[in-house]
Amino acid sequence: VPNVWHGNYFMVQTLLQSALVVLEKWQRITEELTTVAWVDDWKKGENGEKYEDELLTNTMRRIEEVLKLRAIHVQLVLLLSKKELQDMGADKIWEPFATFDPTHPLLYSANTTGAWEKAVQEFHRRVETQDSRVAVKLRNALSTSATSSFMLLQVFQRFKDIIKRPTTTQELSAERDSLMVVMDEMVTGFKQTFEAKQNTTIGIGTQKQSKEIRQILWARQLKFPIEQILHTAKCLLADLPKMEKFTELANKLCSDIDKYEKECFHAWQGNVHTLMQDAEEPIVIQMSGSLLTSREGKMIVTFNEKFTEIIGEVRQLLAM
Repeated sequence: VPNVWHGNYFMVQTLLQSALVVLEKWQRITEELTTVAWVDDWKKGENGEKYEDELLTNTMRRIEEVLKLRAIHVQLVLLLSKKELQDMGADKIWEPFATFDPTHPLLYSANTTGAWEKAVQEFHRRVETQDSRVAVKLRNALSTSATSSFMLLQVFQRFKDIIKRPTTTQELSAERDSLMVVMDEMVTGFKQTFEAKQNTTIGIGTQKQSKEIRQILWARQLKFPIEQILHTAKCLLADLPKMEKFTELANKLCSDIDKYEKECFHAWQGNVHTLMQDAEEPIVIQMSGSLLTSREGKMIVTFNEKFTEIIGEVRQLLAM
């Protein structure tokens, strides 16, 4: 297990995010068991409330906090020069957590909550000394990227943890307003693309795939950046006056894309059902007879080739 504070950031990040996935799954399973599968017996013994593991919840919160602290540190390293890092004592930034073993920060205990909170406060106090300098660096980076909407968005996403700090947020108010305008324009552009092309034969994928599957893939591809933009907006711009209207626009567009995707899926289902009922050339495998035959020294598959294409499409849908 790598050192939580000094280990390779991306390795630590991957391991901790994987741990969160496991814990979230366990939390979801216990909730489902006590509200669905065991609901009758559980109500008798636990006053009908779903099971909540306080230790599990606090451990997840602790992991998220460690991830945030490491992200802030990495973003500082990317923004500041070596001399600036030396001046702020970056090599000693993890000293407040010296009372914890390299992996013990992840082991939540009510007995050490006070020491942990004190260490976190000291960490933020040390970072705070560089907030104004960081804001200047970010302003320059954002100014350089202002000519490209996607580049501007990438800068905000790359440094989102450091931008969320109160002082930095305040000093970058003009840049955040600009980002709000850019995001609104981007989502409006996606909306126009969707409305213009949803009733056409547009799609992505191979020609062997059915039109409906290619349209579903197109819808998924279109929706992904919208969700990313909305997530970034909620993370960085939640306090802005225009946020409510923007959220409504993005959510409505995602809902319309979901509806379109379902319509394509139902059309695909109908087409497959029709092919299965085709008396002249059914795509279903006949249980009697041979799947392979030989003709002129060549092996020939005896069932409809369309069947293998549909199996491939089913696998693709399941993988989405």
